[in-house]
Amino acid sequence: MDGKLMLQTVDYIVIVVMLLIPLGIGIFFAIKDAKRKTRVEYLLGGRRMSLWPVALSIFVTYQAAAGIPFWMSVVIVGVTGTIYTAAGGIKSVIWTDVFQTAISFIGVYGVIIKSTYDMGGIRKAFEINKEGGRMRFDSISPDPRVRHTWWNTIIGGAFMWLTPIFNQSTVQRISSMKSLRDARLTMAINIPVNLFYGATIIIMGWCLYAYLYHIRCDPIQAGLLTNYNQLPPFYVIHAMHAVPGMTGLYMSAIFSAALSTLSSGINALATNTVEDILQKPLKSVSEKTALAITKVVVVIFGIAIIAMAYVARSAQGPVTQMSTSVVSLFGSSVVGMILLGCTVPWGNKYGAVCGALVSLAINLWLGIGAKLYGRKTLSLTPVPSDQCFNSTMEEIESHFESSTRNSTQYYTVLNKREDELNHFPDEFSPYDLSYQWYGFIGVFLCYVIGLIVSRLIIGKIKTQTDSKLIIGCLRRFWNMKNPDIVSSSVDSDLSLHEI
Repeated sequence: MDGKLMLQTVDYIVIVVMLLIPLGIGIFFAIKDAKRKTRVEYLLGGRRMSLWPVALSIFVTYQAAAGIPFWMSVVIVGVTGTIYTAAGGIKSVIWTDVFQTAISFIGVYGVIIKSTYDMGGIRKAFEINKEGGRMRFDSISPDPRVRHTWWNTIIGGAFMWLTPIFNQSTVQRISSMKSLRDARLTMAINIPVNLFYGATIIIMGWCLYAYLYHIRCDPIQAGLLTNYNQLPPFYVIHAMHAVPGMTGLYMSAIFSAALSTLSSGINALATNTVEDILQKPLKSVSEKTALAITKVVVVIFGIAIIAMAYVARSAQGPVTQMSTSVVSLFGSSVVGMILLGCTVPWGNKYGAVCGALVSLAINLWLGIGAKLYGRKTLSLTPVPSDQCFNSTMEEIESHFESSTRNSTQYYTVLNKREDELNHFPDEFSPYDLSYQWYGFIGVFLCYVIGLIVSRLIIGKIKTQTDSKLIIGCLRRFWNMKNPDIVSSSVDSDLSLHEI
């Protein structure tokens, strides 16, 4: 396997075109809305955004390169995302996300189709993964230290997914919509779409593993890569280079996912900063000046995120685990506060803040402690690598029959590795907890502590909860009247705080 293949000219052309389209969208909305120079228009799209663009934007925001230097990748993504976000605001972010959703699906399915074709079909891929221990659905251990089980995947995963649902980026998109009905449909649409895409990503991982077993070469073992997170682009640049532009299209899918996350984060951070931190100082300036300051804040956050990307470069381990851990560690406190406010009428800000601080402190203690003192995550047995330098990519199709050699010895080692993965010392350590539980722990601690503190001081402060802020099915339980909610249209002249 040649580790030195590079992108072709046509691939660079595809990447450039795919990056110019988001920039074009940003410039288009900057010109189109030039006469509507308000923060409501810039940050909430005038509250006139339609159902499907917002639904797809929320979806692609949830879904968090070989041949291109790292510094260049960071600069390209960072500068492009910052420019179109600053130029067009939330409208450019949402419509760019629609485009990026299509590119992401094309890139992922391109990998699945090509890899399964090379090895003889999807059934063969599933057989290899099943024999290799990559398709295990029988882990029901109650031990919270086991990395993946039915319990932590369903329970912990549910609380982890609540975090992006309740974050600023999602709420901002929901607030930009025309009606309450559209907002509800948007969230409902995202449930099956995210489940489908999640299953697709898992299948892509299975296909890549089966492909590597098929050609009997693990790039990590061969010294061609240093991190398994580099594997998908490495596969594409080697196995798909014969299809003109396909490698560039997949690289564009990677850039698209990064651009979506970057632009959404920048826009959300700018909104929080301008409307919460700078709210009072901006009252004394004109709307035109406030909008200009908002765009400057967008640029500042864009530069900061580009710098942070270099810090994250050295991070090791599965990118999905790292992203899930970070989201759960920091976002679960926010989920706990929101659940406290929408389920209990006597919950108050003092209880919410106390619960959030304790939850955040304990979660950070667990997360940092796991990194420093926890049991190191053992990887599954890699694929055999005896053919890494005995073949070229053009000869891959002729190697499938040889992939069964030495299989008895390989799977004996595999079974031993499985036993090591699920074996823990008798002494329990909180640093060994599966990262899947971080979201549940954070939400539970924030909610319970918030309830206790709110109840203890309920007689010392005056609180009056608007019934529309309580979940509908709980209003009757708390003997609260149903509010009159207008669900047809939203007044675009409302301030940003009235969302």
